[in-house]
This record gives sequence, C-alpha cells and structure tokens, in this order.
Amino acid sequence: MDNVKVALTKTLPLYLKGLPVPSDLAACAALSKDQWIQLAPVLVIALLVSINLLQLFLGMLMPATVKPSRNNTSIKLTEAKVVDARTVGALTESLKDVETLAFCRCWKSSTFPMCNGAHVKHNKETGDNVGPLLVKK
Repeated sequence: MDNVKVALTKTLPLYLKGLPVPSDLAACAALSKDQWIQLAPVLVIALLVSINLLQLFLGMLMPATVKPSRNNTSIKLTEAKVVDARTVGALTESLKDVETLAFCRCWKSSTFPMCNGAHVKHNKETGDNVGPLLVKK
C-alpha cells in the first residue's frame, strides 16, 4: 500500500510536472517527436476516459433496444397471424381414441398445431421451459 501512496503523491506529480504541455495549438505543432512520445501515455488515457464517458452519456440518452427474436421460425410465416381453430365437437371426436391431446406452444413442431415433442430440444438449446397445452378427457 505504501508503494501506491508514493506513486500517487510523489512519482505521478513529478511525472506530470515534467510533461511538455503546449499552451496553444501553435505550440502543439512545435513539439518534437520525443515530446510527443512523452505525452502519448497521458493522451491515450485521456482518450480512453473520454470514449468511456461518451459511451456512458450516450447510453443514458439512447438505451440499447434489442429486438426480441421471434418464436415462430417456420410455420405459416407469410401469414399476418397464425390461427388454427378447432371446434369442441372436433376435439371431442379426437379424444375418442386417446386420453390426451397435446397442442404445440413452442412453434417448433413439424406437426403444428399438434405437439411432437420438439420443445424438448428447443428447451435444451435455449434454456426455455415451454411445454404443450394438454387437453384431457
């Protein structure tokens, strides 16, 4: 900790005092190559701080907007809205042979609107937890 204190209270002020800081634009043009090399670390730090402050300021003015990715990547993409209707009678008829009907909610089923279990792979790949809508007798 003493090394940091010495660097901040003694070494840094001596370094800064020895820098060839120009007083105006004309004096900048008169600096030698060696003087520019002496100024380089300070100029780089000032540039980096300025860039970070600008990014912070612009980020507060214009928060990043991320367009959400679409769930449906393959089913009836040319339609404005995907609607599949089933009547109660048709559902009742479908339930004659089975105990449960599974309707897809992940948009990945190749048998859409019926579920084929594609959500299992989707959930593993994305960390999602979607499952089917189950209609039981």
